[in-house]
Order: sequence, then structure tokens, then C-alpha cells
Amino acid sequence: MLKYLAIVTLIWAVTQTPSPVPEKALDSASQTAGSVQNQGKNDKGNPTSSDGSGWGLVIVGVLQTLLFTVTWIAIRQQETTQKTAERAWMIITPDKPEGWEPILLPEQPGVPATLNVFRAAIKNVGRTPAHVTKIAARYINLDKSEFENLPEEPDYGTKESLESMLLVPGDSFPKAVPLWPKSRLTTEEIESIRTAKSFLYFYACIEYRALGKKRETRVGFIYPFPPGASYGTPGFRRSGPPAYNRAN
Repeated sequence: MLKYLAIVTLIWAVTQTPSPVPEKALDSASQTAGSVQNQGKNDKGNPTSSDGSGWGLVIVGVLQTLLFTVTWIAIRQQETTQKTAERAWMIITPDKPEGWEPILLPEQPGVPATLNVFRAAIKNVGRTPAHVTKIAARYINLDKSEFENLPEEPDYGTKESLESMLLVPGDSFPKAVPLWPKSRLTTEEIESIRTAKSFLYFYACIEYRALGKKRETRVGFIYPFPPGASYGTPGFRRSGPPAYNRAN
């Protein structure tokens, strides 16, 4: 960008520098003033007169306009980049991204139920404070066809309103979301997950204010249990339609 600005500035400077007029040319000019004056009347209003001076002015004007436009665009881009770098950014992740797995214990008569819970960490990874205002999250069990046909726009239900929770850069808070509609899986449901016929899916959104503007972060995490070891250790991975995974 600076390279083009320098070239444009140099061209503009050259076109603005007047050429020196020899003394002999001044004497000749006085002798032909009458003829030049008559010719000037004929060329009046014609921007492309025979000496080309009209085209020179047009080119200078275009270059000046181009220079100002390029400079203005560069300034706006710099301002946008600066604001983006300094703003707050909220993210939602599993509280233990490495090696974290859900509890897949089947129901057992007489045994107290153990909650199957998705434990999320909500963190400000930006450079300015964030005022969290609303949060919503769901953790569900879907078969393969249900997951492949998720609504384009996620249904979060009722969003939880917060009293403008303030998170400084690097600060976070936990969120535990039990599996819905029941927190304990049957033996059949666990087998379906292990054979990749159904999936555990967590999706959430958080609304907050950063630098006076409303912002939102959405995430979707799927828990597959693929057969074999080609996919590595089973764990939650980002997945879902675009509307389930975006931030602004």
C-alpha cells in the first residue's frame, strides 16, 4: 500500500512542477501574442487543446482523487483493525478440552443416578472487559438423522439473563449443563453412541457488550464415539450448521 502511495505522490509532484522558460522564448512570445490570443479564443472551453495542457490537468485531478481515496481507505482499515484487536472476545469451550469425556454409565436399579453433565468454560480472551448479559445452552442426545437435520437456526429456549456480569481479560466462569431430557443414558443409548448411530450434542450462545456494542458467540460441540482408532481419542469436537458456530 505504501509503495503505491509513494508512486502516486511522485507523479503528482512531477506534474505540478513548472518547466523553466528561456529568455529567448519570452521575446518570441511577445511577438506572437496576438496570434496566440486568437487561437486561445478558438480553444476556449476545450479541455484537450492542441498543446495537451487540458489533458495534463485532467490527469493531475484524477491522480489527486486516487491518492486521497487510497489514503482514506488505508486509514479506515487501520482503525477497524485496531478496534478488533483491542475488543473483548468471549469463547465457550469444554472445561477440559484434552481428554474430557462424558459419563456413559447406564441406569442401574438401586444405584443413585450420576448426572451426565457437559461442563463448559466461558472465557474472555480479548484485551478489554466484557459485560455478559445473557447465556443459553442445551445438551441433548440425537440420532444420526436428527443431527443431520438440525434446524438452520438453533433453538436455545429461554435465555438466562445476567446482571451484566463483568469479565476482565483472561477471566472466566464455569457452566454445567445436564443432559436433557434425562441425565442418565440407558444401555441401548450408550451402545448407539459407541457405534456412531447417535451423538451427544452441546450447543450454546452468550450475549455480551464490548466497547459499547452488542456481541454474541455461538458454539456447537458433538461427541462421537467412532469405531477404531483412526479418529484418535473420542472427545467433543466443534460441529453443526454455520448458525450454531459463529461470533461477531
